[in-house]
Amino acid sequence: MSQNGINYLTELASEALPHILVGFILPTIEVTSFKGEKFYVTKMDKPNISAKFIDKTGVNLTIEIPNLEVEGDATIDAFFTAESHMSVVVNNWTINLDVKIQRELDDDRNNITVSFILTDYGRFM
Repeated sequence: MSQNGINYLTELASEALPHILVGFILPTIEVTSFKGEKFYVTKMDKPNISAKFIDKTGVNLTIEIPNLEVEGDATIDAFFTAESHMSVVVNNWTINLDVKIQRELDDDRNNITVSFILTDYGRFM
């Protein structure tokens, strides 16, 4: 795999990701005083994905998502209980991660390890 090959794959991933994720149903999120369920991606603009090889680490990926919209049902239980349909809009979300992909010679599976992840949540609306 070369840097040119990685660049080609990131461009394909940028084109494909919105088509794959729009309509994708997220798992239920349940934490103290909040439960979100039946959340699904309603809109995603084409992300900018870049990747570069990092010596002895693998690949550093940066994913910049200009616009992501998700909606679903939410229950908030604090001083009172409220149930509602909720929409979340995130603008300018950046995710940066280091990924190492390995395959042992006698194994038929790839091992994917994320050794670093950092996100800038952008702007929520």
